[in-house]
Amino acid sequence: SRCMSSGSEGNCAGSSSERINGPFAPFRSRSMLVVVHAGAGYHSTSTESELRAAMRSALQKASASLETCNNPIDAAVEAVRALEDCPLTNAGTGSSMTQAGTVECDACVMDGSSGRFGAVGALTGVKNPVLVAKAVADEYKHMTEQGLMPPLMVVGEGAKKFASQCGIDTESLLTTDRTESQYTKYSKMLLQASGERHEMQKLVSDTVGAICMDKGGAFATAASSGGSWM
Repeated sequence: SRCMSSGSEGNCAGSSSERINGPFAPFRSRSMLVVVHAGAGYHSTSTESELRAAMRSALQKASASLETCNNPIDAAVEAVRALEDCPLTNAGTGSSMTQAGTVECDACVMDGSSGRFGAVGALTGVKNPVLVAKAVADEYKHMTEQGLMPPLMVVGEGAKKFASQCGIDTESLLTTDRTESQYTKYSKMLLQASGERHEMQKLVSDTVGAICMDKGGAFATAASSGGSWM
């Protein structure tokens, strides 16, 4: 397998035998394909090894899912779930914080063969928003008791209520010592109106995501983001 990360310094490294340019990390096994990325934007060189480890974990989990179930949407969800669990990505735990000091996450999934789609927005308290997005996509296959089609996207309190109904924990703490420290620093800068905007740009590490293709050529995608800082 091979794994890579990108940052403002232009560090894009593949395996020890080759160098690859671009924000993706591909892994091939027979005729299957898994591609993951840990977010566009700025990535500090001090966190490169940990981000690479998170991407390797995502690749391995997605590959194992494809080997076992041959279901690309499940594999894509597993990959993004692993990236959400890494506190250094801007997805799930460790996501960007709003001016109010909260964490609001977005996520989506799509099956390339059927066009089935599901998304959540401004979701709070959920460690793995991609699981809720997958549940929205699954729910869309069935009409409600009133004969209505369920929504393709749920947001805010509605998304949180839906997650709870699906048995997903909605009281997870998504901040970390790192994000709390950054929030304090940049809140002061905004209040004093003395901070340089380019300093805040260094916090940007956008949406994580995955593309998975099974042995038959069917593919699916998933993405997750904590949004922009403040």
